[in-house]
Amino acid sequence: MKRLLNLLNLLSLLTVVLLTVTLPSFAVSPPDAHQGLPWRRFDAGLNEAVKSQKVILLQVYADWCHECHHIEMDILGDVTLRRLVQDKFVPVRVNLQSQQSVKYQGESMSEEQLTRRLRIPGPPVMLVLDPGGKQLGRLVGYRPPEQVQNFLSQMLNRYLQKP
Repeated sequence: MKRLLNLLNLLSLLTVVLLTVTLPSFAVSPPDAHQGLPWRRFDAGLNEAVKSQKVILLQVYADWCHECHHIEMDILGDVTLRRLVQDKFVPVRVNLQSQQSVKYQGESMSEEQLTRRLRIPGPPVMLVLDPGGKQLGRLVGYRPPEQVQNFLSQMLNRYLQKP
């Protein structure tokens, strides 16, 4: 009987240790809880891109999209990727389901309508747009930070080498 109690105590302790170690890796805070990237609204981002002649990184997300939150965490967690986005891009976010009004190519529409206009299949999607709003490329679905960085670097080089 004493041996059984010792075994149960050991199992309880192992369970607590295992949960303590593994649960934090599953916890993902919503993107807005971070101060690392100054995400802009679509209109403000387009205006800033025109003035600065930087390209736009447009993240299309939804509140319920788990992978969207991981992308945010990856960008914030990778110093090189975060610096690339902050220094070379105007970071813009659009909610796939939002009815918030934006202007695109002289037309007023909701963020949801904008995502349909841009033919977004569903979140997560990252688009790179030139300062005029023309799409240079897109990355659909979750990708590890190295792939995101390679994609963004390629898009930046494509923009900088324009005729």
